[in-house]
Amino acid sequence: MNRYQPHRPTAVLGAAAVLVSTLVLALAVAVPVGFAPPPDARVLARIALPIEVAIEPSRIEVVGLRERQTAQNDVQPIAMPAMPQS
Repeated sequence: MNRYQPHRPTAVLGAAAVLVSTLVLALAVAVPVGFAPPPDARVLARIALPIEVAIEPSRIEVVGLRERQTAQNDVQPIAMPAMPQS
Protein backbone atom coordinates (compact mmCIF):
# COMPACT_ATOMS: atom_id res chain seq x y z
CA MET A 1 0.00 0.00 0.00
CA ASN A 2 1.36 3.40 -0.95
CA ARG A 3 1.50 6.00 1.78
CA TYR A 4 0.71 9.64 1.11
CA GLN A 5 3.77 11.85 1.36
CA PRO A 6 3.04 15.56 1.12
CA HIS A 7 5.34 17.66 -1.01
CA ARG A 8 7.52 19.76 1.23
CA PRO A 9 7.96 22.56 -1.32
CA THR A 10 4.19 23.10 -1.41
CA ALA A 11 4.00 23.55 2.36
CA VAL A 12 7.04 25.81 2.38
CA LEU A 13 5.65 27.93 -0.46
CA GLY A 14 2.32 28.24 1.36
CA ALA A 15 4.03 29.38 4.54
CA ALA A 16 6.16 31.83 2.56
CA ALA A 17 3.05 33.23 0.85
CA VAL A 18 1.39 33.84 4.22
CA LEU A 19 4.55 35.48 5.55
CA VAL A 20 4.96 37.76 2.52
CA SER A 21 1.27 38.72 2.60
CA THR A 22 1.52 39.64 6.28
CA LEU A 23 4.67 41.65 5.66
CA VAL A 24 3.16 43.57 2.74
CA LEU A 25 -0.01 44.36 4.71
CA ALA A 26 2.00 45.53 7.72
CA LEU A 27 4.15 47.76 5.51
CA ALA A 28 1.10 49.16 3.74
CA VAL A 29 -0.30 50.29 7.09
CA ALA A 30 2.84 51.16 9.05
CA VAL A 31 4.87 53.05 6.45
CA PRO A 32 2.24 55.74 5.63
CA VAL A 33 1.69 56.35 9.35
CA GLY A 34 5.42 56.95 9.80
CA PHE A 35 5.47 59.55 6.98
CA ALA A 36 2.56 61.59 8.35
CA PRO A 37 3.60 64.64 10.36
CA PRO A 38 2.41 64.78 13.96
CA PRO A 39 -0.85 66.73 14.26
CA ASP A 40 -0.66 70.26 15.58
CA ALA A 41 -2.52 70.91 18.86
CA ARG A 42 -4.32 73.94 17.33
CA VAL A 43 -5.63 71.81 14.48
CA LEU A 44 -6.92 69.18 16.89
CA ALA A 45 -8.61 71.83 19.05
CA ARG A 46 -10.28 73.34 15.98
CA ILE A 47 -11.58 69.96 14.84
CA ALA A 48 -13.04 69.09 18.26
CA LEU A 49 -15.26 72.19 18.51
CA PRO A 50 -18.93 71.62 17.77
CA ILE A 51 -20.34 73.47 14.77
CA GLU A 52 -23.79 75.02 14.93
CA VAL A 53 -25.85 74.58 11.80
CA ALA A 54 -29.29 75.68 10.72
CA ILE A 55 -31.42 73.43 8.55
CA GLU A 56 -33.79 75.29 6.28
CA PRO A 57 -36.59 74.29 5.95
CA SER A 58 -36.79 72.66 9.33
CA ARG A 59 -39.68 70.43 8.18
CA ILE A 60 -39.83 68.27 5.11
CA GLU A 61 -43.25 67.05 4.05
CA VAL A 62 -43.43 64.00 1.84
CA VAL A 63 -46.66 63.55 -0.06
CA GLY A 64 -47.35 60.38 -1.97
CA LEU A 65 -50.22 58.30 -3.21
CA ARG A 66 -50.40 54.55 -3.04
CA GLU A 67 -51.73 52.69 -6.02
CA ARG A 68 -54.31 50.05 -5.23
CA GLN A 69 -53.41 47.95 -8.27
CA THR A 70 -50.33 45.81 -7.80
CA ALA A 71 -48.56 43.34 -10.04
CA GLN A 72 -49.66 40.49 -7.82
CA ASN A 73 -53.34 41.25 -8.58
CA ASP A 74 -52.66 40.89 -12.33
CA VAL A 75 -51.19 37.38 -12.07
CA GLN A 76 -53.47 34.67 -13.43
CA PRO A 77 -53.25 31.21 -11.84
CA ILE A 78 -51.89 28.44 -14.05
CA ALA A 79 -54.05 25.35 -14.38
CA MET A 80 -51.96 22.37 -13.43
CA PRO A 81 -52.83 18.98 -14.94
CA ALA A 82 -54.12 16.44 -12.48
CA MET A 83 -51.56 13.94 -11.25
CA PRO A 84 -52.47 10.31 -11.97
CA GLN A 85 -53.29 8.30 -8.86
CA SER A 86 -51.27 5.14 -8.56
